[in-house]
Amino acid sequence: MNFIQHSINWSKGKIFEATVIEVFGLLTVVAGFLFWKLGSTPGAKAPEWVWA
Repeated sequence: MNFIQHSINWSKGKIFEATVIEVFGLLTVVAGFLFWKLGSTPGAKAPEWVWA
């Protein structure tokens, strides 16, 4: 495998890694928002002062 092909494969791997991290981050933000809106415990409502 030559240097150019190795570099292309490396960059494809980095793009895949960034996509996985981005999807996980978005899912975390969505889950936090839903927990805040739909939660009924005081802990779920605790960050409400941030948005008010």
